Amino acid sequence: LNRLGNLYDLMKDYDSALEYFEKSLALSKELGDRKGIAGTQADMSRTYLNKNQTEKAIAFAQASLDTAQKMGSK
Repeated sequence: LNRLGNLYDLMKDYDSALEYFEKSLALSKELGDRKGIAGTQADMSRTYLNKNQTEKAIAFAQASLDTAQKMGSK
């Protein structure tokens, strides 16, 4: 799912990219996959930046950083 999101991002179909990232994020959360969560949040940040939605981009970048830091503390 995340790879499909990245492909859509490369094709500049940002809305489709975000749809796949949302699905990937939900699945990663369901599985407790913190690495997957952090990676998908970072990808979503980039896509929102590409859409010139800076506030959402910053929020997802911060969420990714927070998730990654939690991984390092365990």
